[in-house]
Amino acid sequence: MPANATSDYARKLELFEALRGPLILEALKWLDLPPASHGLDAGCGVGLHAEPLLKAVAPGGQITGADLSQDLLNRAQELVADRGLDHAVSFRQADLNSLPFEPESFDWIWSVDCAGYMPGNKAVLINELSGVLKPGGRLALMAYSSQQLLPGYPGLEARLNATPAGQLPFGQDSVPGDHFMRLPQRFSQAGLADIKAKSFMAEFNAPLDSNIREALLELMDMRWGAARKQVSSGDWNLFSRQSRPGSKECILDRPEYYGFFTYTMFTATKPA
Repeated sequence: MPANATSDYARKLELFEALRGPLILEALKWLDLPPASHGLDAGCGVGLHAEPLLKAVAPGGQITGADLSQDLLNRAQELVADRGLDHAVSFRQADLNSLPFEPESFDWIWSVDCAGYMPGNKAVLINELSGVLKPGGRLALMAYSSQQLLPGYPGLEARLNATPAGQLPFGQDSVPGDHFMRLPQRFSQAGLADIKAKSFMAEFNAPLDSNIREALLELMDMRWGAARKQVSSGDWNLFSRQSRPGSKECILDRPEYYGFFTYTMFTATKPA
């Protein structure tokens, strides 16, 4: 990835955290990670979850972040150092399908919008993650699962969702069993136990502060921006009027605006 593209992607990740930050804290509270444990943040990106993860395993916990992009890891290291957390957080460049860790290295594994969500062979991935998990350890994979961001335009939102762009990262050639929401099936096939699921909601009410407004506009563009040639010109014009900065019809500026999105977490335990 070119340096400018990496920088832009990192900026978007940091911006989006303004939306999902409270949801992440709620998910970690529900997950109830053990104190003084050592966990892997698989697909950690720029390390935005290092601090909440470390607080979740305090006192005495440790976090290792792994990501394929060294550029994102460099940014993660900067953020962790700035917050004085580098004594308990480390990073490693790694392909999640071929992890450079010893077997049974971690007490738990956490991944958001990456492991199990992105395209790839789910069976290979789950087996690889399970291999570096200690017996009795917990695997927790979470990803974006739904939204209602265009109140009053359910047909438009449904048509945008139905486009190939709107279904990403689940591609047209993907098989149903590889959809993120089918992870319990993959967990079971990998011999994992105590499989659970939980969804968490991030809600937004007008008036929106400037950071939340910017992040929601970025989210709409991320979800549907590539669908321009996949919907009718009328639908695209309507969507543009509702979701573009500076538009007099921008839906986020309506005084009664309410929207939400959800994340779903699937967890499983490696048998002792």
